[in-house]
Amino acid sequence: MDNEIEAMLVKILEGQSRIEIELRKHSIKIGTMEENIKRIAGLQNAYKDQNEILFDNTDSMIVKKTDLLSIIIDHCKKRFQKRI
Repeated sequence: MDNEIEAMLVKILEGQSRIEIELRKHSIKIGTMEENIKRIAGLQNAYKDQNEILFDNTDSMIVKKTDLLSIIIDHCKKRFQKRI
């Protein structure tokens, strides 16, 4: 009977050791995943900032070109009206 109890305890302790090893592995994997998520979040913020700057630059160029086209159209209208 004592041998049976001792064998059961050994199996329980072996099982506990395997569980602890797996828990450590999962903890390491979770830590790695957290680091990767932080890196991805940082990159995402950098891309967002870069896109905002590019959008502002593009918007500014559109405004400048629209203003230039307005000036050209006004100039052409004046020259055309002088001919009439």
